[in-house]
Amino acid sequence: MLASGGPQPDSTIEFSIGNHTVAAVSQNGVIEARDLGQTMIDAKAVGFDMRSQPVIYSQVVTVYFC
Repeated sequence: MLASGGPQPDSTIEFSIGNHTVAAVSQNGVIEARDLGQTMIDAKAVGFDMRSQPVIYSQVVTVYFC
């Protein structure tokens, strides 16, 4: 995922995974399969507004199959 634009172009990309027994995802977005199955992988471009509140500029949710 490449994030650009928005009120603050220096956003951070955050990755998360739904089922840790099926796969793992690193902070850099590298996916490691652990077992057969499926899980959801979520990638968000997150920044902060003028009041230092978190803002999600873009988000992608993908189903991953092993």
